[in-house]
Amino acid sequence: MQYFIYTTCGTSTFTNPARKDPELNDLIIKNSNARNEDELLPGAKEKIDAHYDSLIEEWQNYSIADARAKSAELNSLLSWQEKNNIPASECLCFLLHTDTVLGANAASLVEEWLTHHGYMSVQLQKIDSLSTSSLDNFEKGLASLAEWAFANIPSPEQRSSNEKYVFNVAGGFKSVSGFMQILGQFLADETIYLFEGHSEILSMPHLPVRWEENETIRQNFDDYRRVSLGIPPKNPERLNSLWVRNGQFTPWGQIAWESAKQELYGEKVHSIIFEKVKEGAAFRNSISGLSKEQVAIVNERIDDLCRYIKGGKKQPLRRLDYKKVQGGGPSDYECDVWDGDSKRFFCTDKDGIVTVERFADAMHKNR
Repeated sequence: MQYFIYTTCGTSTFTNPARKDPELNDLIIKNSNARNEDELLPGAKEKIDAHYDSLIEEWQNYSIADARAKSAELNSLLSWQEKNNIPASECLCFLLHTDTVLGANAASLVEEWLTHHGYMSVQLQKIDSLSTSSLDNFEKGLASLAEWAFANIPSPEQRSSNEKYVFNVAGGFKSVSGFMQILGQFLADETIYLFEGHSEILSMPHLPVRWEENETIRQNFDDYRRVSLGIPPKNPERLNSLWVRNGQFTPWGQIAWESAKQELYGEKVHSIIFEKVKEGAAFRNSISGLSKEQVAIVNERIDDLCRYIKGGKKQPLRRLDYKKVQGGGPSDYECDVWDGDSKRFFCTDKDGIVTVERFADAMHKNR
């Protein structure tokens, strides 16, 4: 069995030890929402780095009892692993942290201890925009968390029988933990907590939750899709005001969209809704006969292409790999749709308009 554990990670492992030094504590509070080193106040980087270095050295010598006492994230992870007798080789832990310097440092401390002592493999995952600098940023961060989760965690119907997905919400901001509990009803096999600060694990199993608002999204599908791509909706008054605010998904809207999209994207290849990306005359014929899963991937890749063109081609996506066609031909650009049997979109790119001419095998398959 392979276990994937998604752990909400707060900042207390990094910030609490600073309370012994009033000057350092004040510095950390003033820089609590800095997203990168450039946003730190003058002189703060050196002191924050020195604090981190001292903690790393201290943490490497912590026993399991020390680590549990210092970190709710570790207390819950290790209690769950011990209770279920799960070997390190079967565990991959994602530490979900805020979009801040302090959040990254705190998560790194937990990662260093787990990997140094060989308890499990760890991957740090920053959640874009997640910080407490403002309610608006915090809600954007929760929406980013939902988007990332649905994009990276397979649904219960898609996952292998030898995989188990666990949400560990014992650490981090309480509001993020609460949001993760809701996400867990869609994506987690199990959500775990610590029982009132002890080392006993309280577990909530996956419930048969299904979002019943697919028809609401279907009725205004193009506009909800526009919102997902950062394009202004044509009829914003028709969209659920609890889901869309100022042209962006709220955290609840992001869950509604991502959940509904899993079904709606598999039904058919939807029309392209961005004015700078068009369908060529032969495109529809070239996508006939695809399976439901393949249709969903085609829709996702069309979204990727629209985002890339909308962003001025400044943020290339590895899974898209938009590039010039080598060796000439009727199309001058291509991009990846999926690798397995090497399928591509072949496009023309002229006067600021990208036309998806056809869906076909990669050129190298025909040589």
